[in-house]
Amino acid sequence: MFNRPMAKATKVEGEKYYAIKHQSSILATVSGLVVDYHCRVLDYDNEPIEGLYAAGGASGGFFSGNYPRHIFGPSVGRCVTFGYVSGQTAAQGVN
Repeated sequence: MFNRPMAKATKVEGEKYYAIKHQSSILATVSGLVVDYHCRVLDYDNEPIEGLYAAGGASGGFFSGNYPRHIFGPSVGRCVTFGYVSGQTAAQGVN
């Protein structure tokens, strides 16, 4: 059934059964805005755009090779870390 190998299948036993509908979803962007070390967004000439910062999923390229599905929280960690960096950069007025 269902085009699956059943050699290792086991019988489901019990009185109650629960099911959910689940489908894959995109958890992170694989592209996005290019940023420098200070989270400043770069233009086509790799020059910082004054007053524009990006963090988290908006700062692209980090997951372009693959997305580590077996590790929980890399997107959230990037948001927090680089949100802090871009906030510090903006507050200090780094040019």
